[in-house]
Order: sequence, then C-alpha cells, then structure tokens
Amino acid sequence: DNIDALQTALAAAQEAGVDGELLRDAEERLLELQGAAQRKEEAEGKLADAAGEDDLEALQAALDEAKEAGIDSELLRDAEERLHELKALQDGRAKAQLSLASATTSEALTAALEQAEHAGVDVQQLQDARDR
Repeated sequence: DNIDALQTALAAAQEAGVDGELLRDAEERLLELQGAAQRKEEAEGKLADAAGEDDLEALQAALDEAKEAGIDSELLRDAEERLHELKALQDGRAKAQLSLASATTSEALTAALEQAEHAGVDVQQLQDARDR
C-alpha cells in the first residue's frame, strides 16, 4: 500500500543521499498516512463492535467516525443496515408503548400487550400495563 511504498522510497532516498528537507517532507507524509491508517483501523473496530450491539446512538457515532476515517467497505454497509433495523425496532417499541398507554378497553389492552411483547417493550412496562 501507500505506506509501504513510501517507506521503501524513503529508505532508498536516504541511501542515495537525497536532500534533507525533501526527506523530512516525505517523513511527515509517512506519519500522516500511518496516523490515518491507525484511525481507520480503530474506527473499523469500533464499528464492528457497535454493529453487534443494540445501542442505536453508539452505532450512529461509530458510523459517523468510520465515514470520517474514510472507511468504505462491506462492514460500513452492514452497519448502516443494522442502524436501519435498530431504528425500525425503536419505532415499533415506541408505537407499542403508545398503544399500551392509550388502551381504554380490555380488548385494546390485550391487543396492545401482544403488540408490545412482539416489539420488545420493557418487561416492567408490560407488567405495569397488565396490572391496570
């Protein structure tokens, strides 16, 4: 990759006695490339971790960091897909919670409880609704 090529070129330039300022510029560029590669690697790790969890905010932050680091891979696309799934689940839970809160008949409450269980609403909220 670019880092290996630049390291090889730097070594050859040093052996050939190339001007010190030119070498310093190349060394600075090498450090920039190495830093970017490290940030990219760290961002990929955070993204992989966040994509395996159910934390919408952490996944969004990891996606933003990955994009900023220049990641464009299958991992990024998979994480974006996971983000959409988590948003859909969150929306489903919110709708189910609203249905639970607004149910005024036993039939509506039964239907809302079923919807809420399926949507993954918190167990305590389900119990509270059953106790009404």
